[in-house]
Amino acid sequence: MPVEALVAVIVATTGMLVALALVIRRARVRVPPGGALVIYAGGREPTVTFSDATVIPLLARAEPVDLSARMITIAREGRDALRCADDIKVDIRAQARLAVNPTAEDVVRVTRAVGARAADPALLHELFEAKIADAIATTVRMLSFDELCRDRELLRDRSLEVVGCDLGGWVLQELAFVRIEQVPLELLDPTNIHDAEAIRRIRERLAAAARER
Repeated sequence: MPVEALVAVIVATTGMLVALALVIRRARVRVPPGGALVIYAGGREPTVTFSDATVIPLLARAEPVDLSARMITIAREGRDALRCADDIKVDIRAQARLAVNPTAEDVVRVTRAVGARAADPALLHELFEAKIADAIATTVRMLSFDELCRDRELLRDRSLEVVGCDLGGWVLQELAFVRIEQVPLELLDPTNIHDAEAIRRIRERLAAAARER
C-alpha cells in the first residue's frame, strides 16, 4: 500500500476513533445521589441503574428518577376534625414523608405511572393525602382522646398498618403527628348526638378538674 494511502487510512481511523470517543463521552449520563436512571433500549424491558451509565443516542434513551423523600401535610381540622372513640372531636395535623422505593422493580413501576414526576410534592399530595387521612381517621375512631394525647406512637403505628405497604412503588417512610388538639366546645353542635355526647364528657371532665384544684 502506498505511503500516502496508509497515512490516509490512519488519519481516517484516528478521526473515527476520536469521534466515537466524543460520542461515548457525551452519552455518559450522570446519576446524582438519591437518584436512578431508567434506560429504554430496542424495545426491550427497561433496565434501572443507580449509578452513571452510557446511553448511546438513537440506540437507547434514559429517564432520570428522583428517589429523594418529600413531605406532605395531612390536616383534618375545624369542620373536618376527626372523632375519637369517646366522641370527642380532635384537630389533627400530620406530616408524611414519602419516597420511591429504591428497587429496580418499583422504580420502573413509578416511572411507568408518572414519568419524571415521582418526587413532585403536589403529585404525592394528590396520590396519597386522602389515603393517609382515611387511615388516620380509622385509627382515631378506635382510640379515646386520652389515648391519642398519651401515645402518639400508637396512633402512628396503627395508622401505618391501615395504610399498608403497597403504595404503587412508593414507600411511606415516616408519619409524624405535629398537632392533636380537642375541638373547642363552641364549635360542636349540641343537636348532633355525637357532639352532644362529646360536650357532656368534656364538661364532666372540666368539672372534675375544677373540684380537684
